[in-house]
Amino acid sequence: MEKNEKRPLLSVLSRYKPDEESAKILSSAGDYKIRTLTEERILEIRLALPKIVDKDRLYRIESEIKAAYELNHAKLLPMYPSDTFELSYLPEVFREVVNYGAVANGFFDDYTAKFDENGGILIEIPFSYGGIELLSDSKTAEMVKNVIRSEFSLELNVKIAQRSDYLAVASERERAHEAHLQRILKQSRAETERRETEYRESVRRQAEELAEIYKTPLGGGTDDFAFDSASNVLTVGGLDLDVSSPTVVIGSEIDPASVRSLAEMSREQNKTAVAGQVFEVTSKETKTYDKLNITVGITDNKLSTYIKTIKPKEEGEKLLKALKPGACILVEGKVVAEDMNAFGKRRKSAEEKPAEEEEKKDPLPDIEYAMRPTSISKVSRVIRRDNAEKKRVELHLHTTMSQMDGMIIPEEALRRAQYWGHSAVAITDHGNVQGFPDAMLESDKSGMKVIYGMEAYFVDDEARAVYGECNSDFDGEFVVFD
Repeated sequence: MEKNEKRPLLSVLSRYKPDEESAKILSSAGDYKIRTLTEERILEIRLALPKIVDKDRLYRIESEIKAAYELNHAKLLPMYPSDTFELSYLPEVFREVVNYGAVANGFFDDYTAKFDENGGILIEIPFSYGGIELLSDSKTAEMVKNVIRSEFSLELNVKIAQRSDYLAVASERERAHEAHLQRILKQSRAETERRETEYRESVRRQAEELAEIYKTPLGGGTDDFAFDSASNVLTVGGLDLDVSSPTVVIGSEIDPASVRSLAEMSREQNKTAVAGQVFEVTSKETKTYDKLNITVGITDNKLSTYIKTIKPKEEGEKLLKALKPGACILVEGKVVAEDMNAFGKRRKSAEEKPAEEEEKKDPLPDIEYAMRPTSISKVSRVIRRDNAEKKRVELHLHTTMSQMDGMIIPEEALRRAQYWGHSAVAITDHGNVQGFPDAMLESDKSGMKVIYGMEAYFVDDEARAVYGECNSDFDGEFVVFD
């Protein structure tokens, strides 16, 4: 729908609240015509202005009107007096042409323009004929002509041609581009060098801090690492291990007195011994398919580390069979550093690199340590015992089926109670019986008696017991219902 308005434009655009400069521009409009597409929510305003307004201001007004009326599109089409057009206005024309989607960006950064003998406009640009043809195929010159006609009511032919000095300009542009590229490369190299220096310094500080922290096991604690030769009990972290009858898996028997805390795994060492409980075992065939790359994660329930080895397939399968999650082991071997580069990809350790590559080793900001084992022995974990003459029966026990309250699975609760010599154990989870099936299956297998129960809720503890409003003071009396 189109309509000519006689009222002031700002009174028509009542929702729009412009700033002082925009209001002055719109108030100066003489004649104007409004075109609307209601369903598409599009508004166009053609307005006669006494003097040229820069495109930034017009585009800003368009955006504000669009927001005020929640439109999909708003466009101002200015009309200026014909005698106000000058060639210096062409950059604004090019902006409008780009706004309409024409090919123009970058082509007119270094243009020259003049009126030709026929009164038309000749625009020359330093581009090859390929660039000129692209503009011709895109009808860019025709769109420039249309914008001038729309805004100034002038019928000027527009021609875009190649500048006679385009080769020199192109050569200069290429030299400037190369100089700019070299500056970027120089800055990039300087930044890379700065980061490498920071990485090296970070590694050095990290190594010094770790060395200071781990001068004694776990920063000086004695309860986390001890060996009682009388009882043959080795304490590491949160584990007590019975080392009286170790089973050699690979290599030879390990002296329990030589075992150190996992905290000792903070630096490269030719030989050391540690202990822990296996929590993860993974294996992968090598590229030759005749060996297994085996990784074993162990923990003492305070610290963790990885044992890594490559074994012939037959030996590797035997090792995998012996080391299952839950097994407790003593490990002796070499501690090596495995460096992580800035992109998180593991680099080869010194042991894996050919000798000629060793000199190229760079310090990296993230270092992990792993053990290459020469000997592994299985030992048993010392579990706390119930030495009471008359055994108790636990009647209030939450399992993992009591969210945020229980930490033991039902079947493990039965096994532990039986190990302690208890005659029965109750399962009493919060408001549910989800642990009963697992407890029943374990009871059928072990013969351990289960007392099935539940910590039930007989009253909705979230229901309101008192209603109404009260404006008592903090020191006023109150009654508690229980």
